[in-house]
Amino acid sequence: MNIYRRAQKLDEQALNSIINFGLRKSYHSDFFINEFFDIMNEGEGGSHELMYHLFYPQVVLLLERFAEIHKQTLNSKEAEFLMWSGLQNIDAYQKLSDKKRNDIEFTILSAKGFDIERN
Repeated sequence: MNIYRRAQKLDEQALNSIINFGLRKSYHSDFFINEFFDIMNEGEGGSHELMYHLFYPQVVLLLERFAEIHKQTLNSKEAEFLMWSGLQNIDAYQKLSDKKRNDIEFTILSAKGFDIERN
């Protein structure tokens, strides 16, 4: 919503985020339909989808930095996996291999303090 509100005020960075998100041409009209607005209007699931598309690399870097500040060991792969916490219902997650989803879920549960064994 913040990006949308800033775009309404013609904030160039917000407009570029929306434009770069991807335009597709509607098959039944000459108007462009922006996927950003379609996804934004899908509620919580749409918000999570946008978080993934717009902020994935930044969140991974933030998780790595957070671990470093708190003197915890967290490698890049673990930071990448933890980024998926709360995003397991988005399309991108569903397209991952079963093994990668299993690794992600194991990493998330381990970070939450669950003592689980891997299959």
